[in-house]
Amino acid sequence: MTPVEWLFLALIIALLVSGLIARATRVRTINEQHQLLNRLPMATLALDSAQRVRHWNPEMAKLTGLRPHATLGKSIDDLPAPWNAALREFVSSPGDVSQRFVSDPLHLVLHKGLAQGADPLVSIVLIEDQSAQHRLEKELAHQNRLAAIGELAAGVAHEIGHPVTGIDSLAQLLPPEAAEQATLIRSQTQRINQIIRGLLKFSTKSDSSATRQPFSTHTLIKDTLRLFQLDPEHHEDSIAVELGDDLQLEGDPVGLSQVLINLLRNAAQAHPNPQELRIKISDRSDAMHWKLSITDNGKGISPDMQTRVFEPFVSTRTDEGGTGLGLALCYGIARSHHGNIRVTSPTPAGQGTTMTLTLPRRSRG
Repeated sequence: MTPVEWLFLALIIALLVSGLIARATRVRTINEQHQLLNRLPMATLALDSAQRVRHWNPEMAKLTGLRPHATLGKSIDDLPAPWNAALREFVSSPGDVSQRFVSDPLHLVLHKGLAQGADPLVSIVLIEDQSAQHRLEKELAHQNRLAAIGELAAGVAHEIGHPVTGIDSLAQLLPPEAAEQATLIRSQTQRINQIIRGLLKFSTKSDSSATRQPFSTHTLIKDTLRLFQLDPEHHEDSIAVELGDDLQLEGDPVGLSQVLINLLRNAAQAHPNPQELRIKISDRSDAMHWKLSITDNGKGISPDMQTRVFEPFVSTRTDEGGTGLGLALCYGIARSHHGNIRVTSPTPAGQGTTMTLTLPRRSRG
């Protein structure tokens, strides 16, 4: 070979080696970036300039339920709902930070930035899950609202009670020829008194400590079902029961039985056709809590009503004589046991409502 040919060959080899070194460096940089993203304690994904997924870290898989192999190389438009729409809207919006509700139990804050250099990971999205904090904030706001309503309810109940008693007394003094009118007046005053008693119970801030005693969760459920089905109106209701472990808890079994009966009654009234009504009771537990769920196949509860259903005088059956105090009392009893009641509607089956009573397994002072 001539010197020129040797020089040309050496130049080609130098270019190939340079390319291989650059490629190895780029691959090593990408691997380091992937490892860094995998170690982050929050959900992270990376997109190239065509908005195709190039990285999907383990926290992202845990948050979405989508494994990396199901997302890598796909456009964000091809991801399952609701992630496709949420990510598309976020990535195309201006600014570095955006807040989104992807679905009801999730409250997410999204951050995005650009990766520098020739790395194909052009944009990186970090997703901060603030669902637990958001739930606590909503719960605190709900508690404050109920406390204010409770104070108002107590004052209104006392103010109304005295004139109602006077009306009832005057009705008893009506002449015999007005007996029918007197009966109607007294029946309405009794209804008002029933509402007043409910208001006073709702506004009471007792923690039921005087009536707390050990009780069996299985016994509570079985005794409540027996009482509920003694009512001829509910004697033939179809109720499926799935019992978990029989736990020994401490609380007011009479008050908790009242809670379960109210929840069962609401479930029984949820379906427009009693013959098609189905109710399911299931209880389960973890290391910290006991949870009892009552699910119906009724018409469900609208989202706006779900946020207010435990407030006094809020009822889905006001046209059927409901006072809207039953669930408010249930909520108060659950809170007095350091527990809670949550609403899920529609259920995963696509219809109906689930009310879940949650109580701590260990007594709190």
